Amino acid sequence: MPAAGYLAAAIGVIYGLLHFSVGLIQLKARQIELWSSIILMAGGVLTALAVISSGAGLYVLLGGLILIHLSTAANGLKMYGKVSVKSQLIRLAVSIVLLILYLYR
Repeated sequence: MPAAGYLAAAIGVIYGLLHFSVGLIQLKARQIELWSSIILMAGGVLTALAVISSGAGLYVLLGGLILIHLSTAANGLKMYGKVSVKSQLIRLAVSIVLLILYLYR
């Protein structure tokens, strides 16, 4: 596996597990809606699995990243009354880097 593959796996697993953990913490604290926590955790799991599994594929990665974006936007609305554009742009940048690395692995 080329370096891009290892980098994609590392970033994807860390990114996915971080979002899974945040979803779990917010679920326990009841800071956000149940559905949003579940979607955030599912997005994290899909993202992590897509980059370490050869059979998961690009569509699973895209699905995981989209779920993370949707859930975090909904969480921002629920908790702060607005979507943090800066936070979403950072997530978008990480997603683009992850997708590029995934495609060149």
